[in-house]
Amino acid sequence: MALRVAGPSAIVAFGLNGLLALLTAFSFAELATAFPEAGGAYVYAKKVFPIGGGFAAGWVLWFAYAVACALYALGFGGFFAYGLEQASGWLGRPLAAPPWLPVLAAVLVAVLYAALLCTRGARAGNLVSLLKVVVFAALIASGLVALWARPAGTLAQAFTPLFPFGFGGTLAAMGFTFIALEGFEVVTTVSHEVRAPTRTIPRAMFLSIGITLLVYLGLLFVMLTAGGPPAGGEAWRELGEHGEAAVAVAARRASPVRSARGFVTAAGLLATFTALGAAMLGGSRVAYAMGCDRALPRGLARLQGRSGNPVRAVLLTAADRDRGSQPPPARSRPRAPPPR
Repeated sequence: MALRVAGPSAIVAFGLNGLLALLTAFSFAELATAFPEAGGAYVYAKKVFPIGGGFAAGWVLWFAYAVACALYALGFGGFFAYGLEQASGWLGRPLAAPPWLPVLAAVLVAVLYAALLCTRGARAGNLVSLLKVVVFAALIASGLVALWARPAGTLAQAFTPLFPFGFGGTLAAMGFTFIALEGFEVVTTVSHEVRAPTRTIPRAMFLSIGITLLVYLGLLFVMLTAGGPPAGGEAWRELGEHGEAAVAVAARRASPVRSARGFVTAAGLLATFTALGAAMLGGSRVAYAMGCDRALPRGLARLQGRSGNPVRAVLLTAADRDRGSQPPPARSRPRAPPPR
């Protein structure tokens, strides 16, 4: 969509969105340093607004994370079904995935990640995140190698004109793509679980924005230069017509690997898996913080198991099953901010 409305200036749109994300991260970093507690934006809202305002902010934030979980889980299911169809074609027995398969895969991956969060906490999915970056880096590197073999003038042709729809098209692309850089704020929801949070949280947010921006800018650059049609022409226009399949089409042209489309599918599976985990982690910590403040049933604030994870908050249990029990132990409450 970004290529369709902005042309080559979609890469400018991502760069500008990166600057906006950095400005937002500075605010989150300052607040996380002042209040290194569980809950992220909910904590900041309850410090500023009356109890009603903080409660409303927490509910909205929790609901937003829940919607994001559903979105990413369904995205994973779609990539899973597409990958299964590809695999069946490679085996010589092509088949169409049944319509219920993406939904089933979405449910199973959500259950899997919930189990990982309950046992491993915020460390869940670290290896998958690293693998995701490696896969994207391999795609970008193969595209740069293919660009080297392209005829002279390919680079200039790919970015001429840079603003075919004016700067208005770039602004529209910014609106479509800013969500791709979101997620850094999830880091603040686990401030109470991080060693030296006043130093680690800001670094983690800025690194996440920087790495994400490098991946997207590199991928767009390769798509516009090495992923264009072999006969020449405006790569952005031709790729824009492919819609969601533009990345797969560009990867097949730019990568010397025969199964480049399979790499794109793997990258999509890894990306949606880690995005689901981030949304689920953030939502569970908001629910945990609200449970500690009695804004939600106090059962959500209970830490269980050797790992001390808020299992009920991860599972988004809305009902307090132990109404007659004692309040949660002191260790289950968010850590108080250090004296300043």
